[in-house]
Amino acid sequence: MNRQIAFVLLTAVAPGLSAEDPKHAFEAHVSTLFASQDTVRMVEGGKLSGMSVGLAYRGQLNAGLHHRVFVDLTGLRAKAETGMSGSAPKHLGFGWDIIQDVNKWSFYAGLFGIRWKQAVDQQTTNDYRDLASSGTTNYNNTPKGTKFAMRLGAERALTKDFCIRVDYTQTEFNKKLNPGWYSLGLLYKFGRM
Repeated sequence: MNRQIAFVLLTAVAPGLSAEDPKHAFEAHVSTLFASQDTVRMVEGGKLSGMSVGLAYRGQLNAGLHHRVFVDLTGLRAKAETGMSGSAPKHLGFGWDIIQDVNKWSFYAGLFGIRWKQAVDQQTTNDYRDLASSGTTNYNNTPKGTKFAMRLGAERALTKDFCIRVDYTQTEFNKKLNPGWYSLGLLYKFGRM
């Protein structure tokens, strides 16, 4: 009898518990990248330029207002002369987003840093290296260190756990190039608390 009462109570209370917006969640995403104008100068194959995968922690600030701390690995089909050939995700991005929920949509803006991984010995053009062909030093022309970036985007809930997302990212690379890209991807929420 006690089991039946507990089952009835749990059945009555469970919909209300599951309807609450979780205060914490983890996210995983995978996205396809489409190059903007500066990025097209760096990649092979035109606009479809790479992919990104990442993990994030999402916490609630207020009802409908969240923040996200994330780590991404980005891969671009970069031209060989950039010293970044190969499209495997190897460029580390990390940062913070502020997110506003509106019905099934979430709109976000964020700041982050990106560490470009570049093989110095493979750079064959002065657009991507510190040493000019004349032998003079051309400092800060490689993407050394952490570069500043920002992004704007939107997510649309497909189910409780899956969202489709689209965003635009603008970042620094060196004195000559400031690549940006559009991304279209799928986001999965898990570990809700």
